[in-house]
Parts: sequence; C-alpha cells; structure tokens
Amino acid sequence: RNIVAHLIANSFTKLPPAFKFLVTCRPDSGVTNLFRSHTAIQHRFLNIATGSSDDIAVYIDNRLATIREAHPFLEPGWPGQDRILRLIELSGNLFIWAATALDFVEGKNSFQPRTRLEALLNAPFQRGNLRQLYTLALRSGGDWGDEIFRRPATNVLAVIALAKAPLTATAIDSILALEHGITARVLDCLGSVIQWSDGFPARVLHASFGDFLMQPDVPDQPWSFDVAAAKKALASGCLTVLQKCLKFNLYEHPNSHLLNSQVPNLTGSHLPEVLVYACQFWGGASGRLSI
Repeated sequence: RNIVAHLIANSFTKLPPAFKFLVTCRPDSGVTNLFRSHTAIQHRFLNIATGSSDDIAVYIDNRLATIREAHPFLEPGWPGQDRILRLIELSGNLFIWAATALDFVEGKNSFQPRTRLEALLNAPFQRGNLRQLYTLALRSGGDWGDEIFRRPATNVLAVIALAKAPLTATAIDSILALEHGITARVLDCLGSVIQWSDGFPARVLHASFGDFLMQPDVPDQPWSFDVAAAKKALASGCLTVLQKCLKFNLYEHPNSHLLNSQVPNLTGSHLPEVLVYACQFWGGASGRLSI
C-alpha cells in the first residue's frame, strides 16, 4: 500500500493535466498526510449517509434474486419487502456490510438461506456495524467449541491476516505444517468473510476484517490469536519451508555453474508458491525471531 501511495503522490502529479485519476480509500492518516502536501491532489470526503441507499437497495435485490434462483424451494417473493428494507437499514449505507451479509446468507453450498437470513435479521446489530456482522459470520461458520476445528481455523485466519502477500490454501497448509486439505476445508466454512477458491489465493473481503481479527473489541473470542506469537509462528513456518525446499541447483539445470544471466527463461514461475513466499518474506514475518 505504501509503495502505491508514494507512486501516486510522487509520479502521477508529473503527468500531463489531461490525465485524471480517482483514488478512493478508507480514512487513513498516513495516506492523507502524504497526499496533503501535493497541491495537484484534491481531497474529497465521501458522505456515506446519503446517496448510496438506492444503489444498495438495487444490489441487495439482485443478490437475493440470485439466491432465489439457486434455491428453487424459496418462494418467488422471498424474503419479502419488509425484510429487504430491514437489510437496507442495517447496512448503514455500507456496501461491504451488504456484501458480507448476503455472502453469509448465501453461504457456500448453503441449503439454509432462509435460516441464515433470519439469524441475521434477529441479531442485535447496530446499523453498519461490521464487527458485529463478522462475529455472527464466524460463529456460524464452524464449530469453535471443537478444538479439532478451532486450532487450525485460528491459525489459518492468523496467516491470512498477517501474510505479506495472499497465499493459496496449499501454501498455508505448508507454512502451518497442516495435513493437505485442512486449510481448504476451513476456508469452505468461512466463505462469507474470506474470498477463496481452489488454486487461488485466500483474501479478506475487506481490510476491516483484518483489523477485526488483530484488534478485537472483545478479547478471548474462540478465533482470537496473539499477534506477536502468530508472527513468530509464520516466520518459523517460512524457515521450515526454506529448510525443506532449498537445495543446490534448484532448477536442476544441466550446468549448475552458469550465472543467472546466462540461464534462459530464468524466472520464479517454476518454483513452488510457498517457497517463493518464504524466500521473500520470512524476515518480515516477525520483528525478532530466536533461532
């Protein structure tokens, strides 16, 4: 993020005035302070209290129509205008709230959208409160009372929140030394807050979810983790990957004494994703690590 912000601040302003860019972000003092010193950058604060409710209503209608199509047992008018209006009100004019809420209702391969919607509408939410929504989504995502689920699920969430670059489920399995497929099964349960599909990196749907995990309002939630300990575990996992995967003549080139510049098509594309990540970021995973 910092690299992109500095690029915008220092390079975009040098372009001819015919070029215009619209950059949006959450309120962030670092970005604001960086941009404030450049007179060519104009600041506008968006008022979410007005102007977006109609768009959110259209979005919610379309998402609910998609859910109805996927579940023929739902009546054509489901869930009814009153419930739709309640969803719009609860969103607080935040698209990310509406998107996360409907991801929760839809679920991955969910056969209970009606039950999930009722749970959502009956929860004591404040308008637009993402943290309350995240809590409901996580509690409903898996059996957190079962240590067999809780421990790997918490570790997977910690890696996703702390990793310097998004990782696939297979890579997370390797870093955490989990049995192959465990991360994928965890992510299947958490689809309303984690964007993921087989072979693609797992990403949080919104940066606020990472904040929610690392700066909880209520301590000792079943998915809570110690950030310092999680960083150390991530760094340790990266070192273990390096120890297992690095070897002489990694590319198995016939002549191992050539310079890199002498090897045609030398890229990292043939290396395992987890090894590339570990090489790049193991040192940044933890501030201090005792080995």
